[in-house]
Amino acid sequence: MSAVYAVAFHQCAADVMLAGLDCGFDTEIDVGFGGENALFMAINHRDHELVKALLEAGAITTILGRWGDSSLVRAAKESDDISTVRSILETGVPIDGTSQSLDRTPFETAVYSGWPATIRHS
Repeated sequence: MSAVYAVAFHQCAADVMLAGLDCGFDTEIDVGFGGENALFMAINHRDHELVKALLEAGAITTILGRWGDSSLVRAAKESDDISTVRSILETGVPIDGTSQSLDRTPFETAVYSGWPATIRHS
């Protein structure tokens, strides 16, 4: 398990992640464990500061999660925190991509999950 993933998995504060990235963890930023990576863990834990830190450090937003969902689909599914969705969109990730396993767009996922703020932003 990479250090970056472990920090996200254990819900450490974003400043812990930033300190690790400054010390060279960034070479493992997209290394995953069990089909997930640190970005997906931060999204799952609804930790916008950690999501933002990972994105600023260069986390790849087009890697698919364990169930074939994109980071944007995962953010639309897990939370009504528009800040996380907005941060992912600012990386230029395609908004119209679907989850391979669910065959839903991020917008459809937000509707299905019942997140009104995310729906309005989509």
